[in-house]
Amino acid sequence: MSQLEVSWANTEGVLGVWVVTHSEALLAEAKRHFQGHRVREACVLAQDSNFLEEALPNLVVLDMALPNDGAMEWIPAIRSWAGERWIPIVLAGTRDSHDAMVRALSMGADDFLMLPLRAELLGAKIRGAQHAARLHAKLSETSRGLERHRQESEAELVLARNLIQHMIDLDGLADPVLEWCVMPSAKFSGDIFASTRHGEDRLYVFFADSSGHGLAAAISGLPVLQVFYAMAGKGVSVGEIAREMNAKLKDYLPVGRFLAALLICVDYRAEQVDAWNGGMPEGMFLVNGVPQPGELLKSRHIPLGIEDKDHFDASCSRFSWAGPARLLFVSDGLVEATGPFGQPFGYAILEEIARRNPSAGVVAPVLQALRAYLQGAAAQDDASIFGVTLD
Repeated sequence: MSQLEVSWANTEGVLGVWVVTHSEALLAEAKRHFQGHRVREACVLAQDSNFLEEALPNLVVLDMALPNDGAMEWIPAIRSWAGERWIPIVLAGTRDSHDAMVRALSMGADDFLMLPLRAELLGAKIRGAQHAARLHAKLSETSRGLERHRQESEAELVLARNLIQHMIDLDGLADPVLEWCVMPSAKFSGDIFASTRHGEDRLYVFFADSSGHGLAAAISGLPVLQVFYAMAGKGVSVGEIAREMNAKLKDYLPVGRFLAALLICVDYRAEQVDAWNGGMPEGMFLVNGVPQPGELLKSRHIPLGIEDKDHFDASCSRFSWAGPARLLFVSDGLVEATGPFGQPFGYAILEEIARRNPSAGVVAPVLQALRAYLQGAAAQDDASIFGVTLD
């Protein structure tokens, strides 16, 4: 970069100006127009990093008559020094430099002045630069505030995720008779899985879907997890567990919030299942991969957190099995997931996959089929699936 003389005028801390020129006449004219301001002169800016850090301007007046096309070198250099800060670059030239000005404007310069400088026009440019500088400073502060808010929100989400994970007994979900998966529609899923055993022969499963999406939905079901683990650990019936959960949520949740829930207890010694379903989609009872007819796993109750305790219905469905069998449950976000042609995913694909995989896992094939059905589109709701092997 060629040797240049630069003047820096500071208007009482409000506006700093660089005048970049080799022309004594332009420099004298600029000093005259900036009369009354403290003027500091420097040599080659590229070799004076301390000066750059202390005196980045709010406005640059760039002489188009710099030798060797020097103005074109200064535009990217100024942008590089400024970093994220916006500094308006005003070109100073004659009518003969029209083509060069057009090229400089296309490279990132912001405005131009025709020489000789006119006091009223230069004053207008300075006032415009002052206004732009104030707006940019305000925008930068707003941007920094938004970034701080984003970081704080992310930290809160990490904390919430850790709390949720610690409240769910992941060891219980690692039971070899279980397979499950969830495709959340947001950073947090409103679908909740929990499982625990009472002794060796009785398995309790809790599968719930909170109203809404995201973090609010995810935390809505947390108050009942302790109820589930404590009461299931004592071998209490699923109906009574549901009754206690409903009372808890009735006290905790605001109006309009509720928890669709499914509770089952699998007694492997007696080969029977007790089920309480309040607002969850119908579960599938599969024997050798064939769905069995009946009303056993349909929702017979309203979701938890709505009914008062005096009217709560704790009655359950009970059924038995013999031979290879499994239970399959899904959230409404899975069966109602809408593909490109507006049709819901439904149960037919689930039944077909179950028939093709009578003795193998079905969760992975179902999720693969769902992704193919959506053709890259996001699910509108949390899509979850839960399988329990009975034999």
